[in-house]
Amino acid sequence: SNSSIASVSIIDAEYGVVASSEAYSKGELSALGGAREEYLAGKFIMGHVYRREVNDRVQRLVAAYDGIYTDGKLIGYIVEEIYATHFNQYRNSIDQVVGGKMYIVDGAGEYITVGISKDEQGKPEYSMSEEEEQDYDNQWESINWEKKNSGFFDYTSGGKKHIAYYSDMNYSNWRICINADLSVYKERTEKFRQLLTMALCILSVILVIVNMFLSKKLTKPLGRIVSTLTRVRKEHDYSLRVGYHSRDEFGVLSKEVDELLVFAEAVEDMEQKKQKSLEKEVEQDPLTGIYNKKAIGNHIERLLTEGNRGKSIAIGFVDIDNFRDYNTMYGHQAGDEVICFVANTLKKHMGENVGRNGGDEFLFCLSEVGSKQKVEDCMTEFLRKLNDGFYNEKSEETMGVPCSIGVAMGTIGESTFKSLVEKADEAMYQTKNKGKNGYSVL
Repeated sequence: SNSSIASVSIIDAEYGVVASSEAYSKGELSALGGAREEYLAGKFIMGHVYRREVNDRVQRLVAAYDGIYTDGKLIGYIVEEIYATHFNQYRNSIDQVVGGKMYIVDGAGEYITVGISKDEQGKPEYSMSEEEEQDYDNQWESINWEKKNSGFFDYTSGGKKHIAYYSDMNYSNWRICINADLSVYKERTEKFRQLLTMALCILSVILVIVNMFLSKKLTKPLGRIVSTLTRVRKEHDYSLRVGYHSRDEFGVLSKEVDELLVFAEAVEDMEQKKQKSLEKEVEQDPLTGIYNKKAIGNHIERLLTEGNRGKSIAIGFVDIDNFRDYNTMYGHQAGDEVICFVANTLKKHMGENVGRNGGDEFLFCLSEVGSKQKVEDCMTEFLRKLNDGFYNEKSEETMGVPCSIGVAMGTIGESTFKSLVEKADEAMYQTKNKGKNGYSVL
């Protein structure tokens, strides 16, 4: 805790209170929504003096405002309320240089702190006449802060010449003014300049410290949480973690966010497995386990458009010769066994790019196959495996499965699925016209 700080709050972009060192209600709106426009710009700034009740007493406070960003977008604010009395200690620094009177005022003319050095305490104060006071006010009000944000002017107080040094302050709309008897000033001109420089430096340092406190203690851990959640949302990567370990509230919040991400990752993993299972069911031929007609067609089309452009590709049909005879002679179960045998042989020989086109017909794809001779060699070996057949337990004999094969060769990025399918179909019927149980490559 810090005796100079009344409260620290985190406010979202809609001015709802997200967290606060003071008691607050869920969904409570902060008074920040009615604040001056410059306080809502998202840059660090110290505001005007205001009064409110703190710990059963009405206190004079100033607030430090800073924005919270993610990917350059303002998503909220950090507001730190500081007791105005905290700044009294900085005007006391004038004791180190020269006696004088110093004021710090906000942009509305409200005093933040005002006082005199120990050297001036106990000395008689010169009362300004009404005319002198009017002259002083006129000079102060005539300062063009946009064109000249620091300088000095002479004035009279109690018939004696005085000087006022003034300047605005960084990170705020505050102004500082140091007044002194001109006769003293003339003797100590350089010390007054040092005084003003020192006062500005000290106050600038304290404002920077406040800014650093907000950034280090609040903005940094909160930004880490927001950054992690933003990446999760954009990348859909639930394995990301905040990884901020601390015993404070942000450490607890970070731990809870990480636990939520662990749960979300587990759910996402289950959903992905479920989705893959569903996709497999949708794409799979229920009898053979290879791609169904729609799935193999889509798969080949992707290869044609997304594969290595300019490389060769081959698409082929396999049709079981006289398939009805298997059903007639051995029954439908034997027919299913024949279909499964061809599907398994096709997958073992051609790879994953195979599918059942319907009934006793199959479709396959060979990508980057090279020459026509390589395709023919592949078909010769595949046809030999089919004719070697499989052992049928019911008939207790090895059943060869002769097939007619038609293959069309094309080029990835140039050939279309439709043209290659038509060409492969034509090649298959050429094989059938030549007596079946063979292959043709076009």
